[in-house]
Amino acid sequence: IRWDDVKIISEVKKIPSDKILYTNHSEILYFLAKRDSLQLIPKVNMMTTRPDPAYPVLMAKMKDDLKARRAVLVYFDPLLTNTWLSIKDFKKEIPLKAIVMVSDGAIYVG
Repeated sequence: IRWDDVKIISEVKKIPSDKILYTNHSEILYFLAKRDSLQLIPKVNMMTTRPDPAYPVLMAKMKDDLKARRAVLVYFDPLLTNTWLSIKDFKKEIPLKAIVMVSDGAIYVG
Protein backbone atom coordinates (compact mmCIF):
# COMPACT_ATOMS: atom_id res chain seq x y z
CA ILE A 1 0.00 0.00 0.00
CA ARG A 2 1.23 3.45 -0.88
CA TRP A 3 -0.07 5.69 1.87
CA ASP A 4 0.25 8.79 -0.30
CA ASP A 5 -2.41 7.26 -2.59
CA VAL A 6 -5.05 6.74 0.10
CA LYS A 7 -8.15 8.41 -1.36
CA ILE A 8 -9.95 8.99 1.92
CA ILE A 9 -7.14 11.32 3.06
CA SER A 10 -7.87 13.86 0.31
CA GLU A 11 -11.52 13.82 1.42
CA VAL A 12 -10.57 14.31 5.07
CA LYS A 13 -8.52 17.37 4.13
CA LYS A 14 -11.77 18.99 2.90
CA ILE A 15 -13.45 18.67 6.31
CA PRO A 16 -13.52 21.96 8.23
CA SER A 17 -10.93 22.11 11.00
CA ASP A 18 -13.58 22.78 13.66
CA LYS A 19 -15.16 19.33 13.13
CA ILE A 20 -14.30 16.54 15.55
CA LEU A 21 -13.02 13.45 13.76
CA TYR A 22 -13.70 9.96 15.09
CA THR A 23 -11.84 7.18 13.32
CA ASN A 24 -10.65 3.61 13.43
CA HIS A 25 -7.10 4.84 12.66
CA SER A 26 -6.15 8.11 14.30
CA GLU A 27 -2.44 7.68 13.58
CA ILE A 28 -3.08 7.65 9.82
CA LEU A 29 -5.13 10.85 10.03
CA TYR A 30 -2.47 12.53 12.10
CA PHE A 31 0.46 11.69 9.84
CA LEU A 32 -1.21 11.96 6.43
CA ALA A 33 -3.91 14.59 6.93
CA LYS A 34 -2.30 16.51 9.83
CA ARG A 35 -5.55 16.16 11.82
CA ASP A 36 -6.12 15.17 15.41
CA SER A 37 -8.90 12.66 15.96
CA LEU A 38 -10.51 10.43 18.54
CA GLN A 39 -9.65 6.75 18.20
CA LEU A 40 -12.56 4.29 18.18
CA ILE A 41 -12.24 1.37 20.56
CA PRO A 42 -13.75 -2.12 20.48
CA LYS A 43 -16.53 -3.14 22.87
CA VAL A 44 -14.30 -5.83 24.34
CA ASN A 45 -10.78 -5.31 25.61
CA MET A 46 -8.58 -7.49 23.41
CA MET A 47 -6.21 -8.31 26.28
CA THR A 48 -8.76 -9.20 28.98
CA THR A 49 -11.68 -10.27 26.72
CA ARG A 50 -13.93 -8.30 29.08
CA PRO A 51 -16.21 -5.44 28.08
CA ASP A 52 -14.28 -2.20 27.94
CA PRO A 53 -15.88 0.29 30.36
CA ALA A 54 -14.73 3.19 28.17
CA TYR A 55 -16.73 1.93 25.17
CA PRO A 56 -20.23 3.10 26.20
CA VAL A 57 -18.82 6.47 27.27
CA LEU A 58 -17.10 7.00 23.91
CA MET A 59 -20.16 5.79 21.98
CA ALA A 60 -22.45 8.18 23.86
CA LYS A 61 -20.11 11.10 23.19
CA MET A 62 -19.72 10.17 19.53
CA LYS A 63 -23.48 9.77 19.10
CA ASP A 64 -24.07 13.19 20.68
CA ASP A 65 -21.35 14.86 18.58
CA LEU A 66 -22.59 13.28 15.34
CA LYS A 67 -26.22 14.16 16.06
CA ALA A 68 -25.25 17.78 16.82
CA ARG A 69 -23.17 17.86 13.59
CA ARG A 70 -20.00 18.67 15.55
CA ALA A 71 -18.26 15.55 14.24
CA VAL A 72 -17.84 13.04 11.45
CA LEU A 73 -16.72 9.43 11.47
CA VAL A 74 -13.79 8.66 9.16
CA TYR A 75 -13.75 4.91 8.65
CA PHE A 76 -10.84 3.23 6.90
CA ASP A 77 -11.52 0.03 4.99
CA PRO A 78 -10.64 -2.90 7.28
CA LEU A 79 -8.78 -4.65 4.43
CA LEU A 80 -6.54 -1.60 4.18
CA THR A 81 -5.73 -1.41 7.87
CA ASN A 82 -6.50 -4.84 9.40
CA THR A 83 -8.76 -3.25 11.99
CA TRP A 84 -11.02 -5.38 14.16
CA LEU A 85 -13.73 -2.68 14.32
CA SER A 86 -16.73 -3.26 12.09
CA ILE A 87 -18.74 -0.38 10.69
CA LYS A 88 -21.77 -2.66 11.01
CA ASP A 89 -21.27 -2.70 14.79
CA PHE A 90 -21.29 1.08 14.92
CA LYS A 91 -24.35 1.32 12.67
CA LYS A 92 -26.26 -0.89 15.12
CA GLU A 93 -25.70 1.67 17.87
CA ILE A 94 -25.60 4.95 15.96
CA PRO A 95 -27.59 5.83 12.84
CA LEU A 96 -24.92 6.70 10.27
CA LYS A 97 -25.18 8.10 6.76
CA ALA A 98 -22.24 7.97 4.35
CA ILE A 99 -21.44 11.37 2.84
CA VAL A 100 -18.27 10.19 1.08
CA MET A 101 -17.45 6.68 -0.11
CA VAL A 102 -14.17 5.89 -1.80
CA SER A 103 -12.32 2.65 -2.42
CA ASP A 104 -10.36 2.78 0.85
CA GLY A 105 -12.87 4.22 3.29
CA ALA A 106 -15.87 6.39 3.99
CA ILE A 107 -16.94 9.45 5.92
CA TYR A 108 -20.18 9.28 7.91
CA VAL A 109 -22.45 11.75 9.66
CA GLY A 110 -25.16 11.05 12.22
